[in-house]
Amino acid sequence: ASIYAMIALVIFYWYGVQLVNFGLDRQFGWSLNDTQLFMAQNAVIFIGLAVILRSQVKDPRVSGLTITEVEVTKDLRQAKVFVTSMLDEDVDIDDTMAAVERASGFLRRSLAAELEMRHCPTLIFKYDNSISQGARMSALIDKALNSRD
Repeated sequence: ASIYAMIALVIFYWYGVQLVNFGLDRQFGWSLNDTQLFMAQNAVIFIGLAVILRSQVKDPRVSGLTITEVEVTKDLRQAKVFVTSMLDEDVDIDDTMAAVERASGFLRRSLAAELEMRHCPTLIFKYDNSISQGARMSALIDKALNSRD
């Protein structure tokens, strides 16, 4: 999804929260369906964590990660955060993920403070190697096409 789509979802989510907070949803019959709210919640956590990773985390192993996807459970108790490293192909994945796990409490507290959430989900980090796998497959295809010539 593009950054513009994510920003639109964040605004949409804020709008939905304001409807509920001020009782306008009942007063005027305005509502958001569950899928729209769920997608907006994922986008809010995605953007919030991305900002925190870039601006507040001091460990370069953690701050150098890129979030590829966030999946929040419907009850907002857990969020799977898929991350990848764009810095270097020789990055030690186990060491990096251990550093992320050590920083997860800080990230959760910062996210709760940033988004002013009543309950912040438990963050479960998973390494996403799909981008590096895709780059490797693309290189293999290019090599095969070049060898045919």
